[in-house]
Amino acid sequence: MTDQLDLFVVHGQRAGTVFSSTGKAVNRPPCEEQTTGLREPARRTDPLSSKLAAADVEKSGLRRHQIEHVVAVVKAYPGMTSRELSMMCPTLDRYTLARRLPDAEKLGLVTRAEKMKRCSCSGRLALTWRAN
Repeated sequence: MTDQLDLFVVHGQRAGTVFSSTGKAVNRPPCEEQTTGLREPARRTDPLSSKLAAADVEKSGLRRHQIEHVVAVVKAYPGMTSRELSMMCPTLDRYTLARRLPDAEKLGLVTRAEKMKRCSCSGRLALTWRAN
């Protein structure tokens, strides 16, 4: 792989110093900011492997596809917890679904319900979701 393919942005930076998969610092020119307004796909404290995976999910469009899938599931099953929704969505595991719900919320596609309910899977009180 070349440095062009596997660069990732250090949390909070849009231009300047980035790092390749080998950990080598590389300068890059400023780039256009994403218009989605979503949080950075990886935290500053995440290991390099997580940052590379997050960059791949973002670059490939998989993150956007997962968000669209999550919104469709919430529309089909409103008022469910993220764990309950994951039982209705065999193509996404519960952790991916739980990551994409806040992304969809930030985009204004889903909303957290004001009241919590007892999750039928875990037995704990949990947030529920509805589509906008």
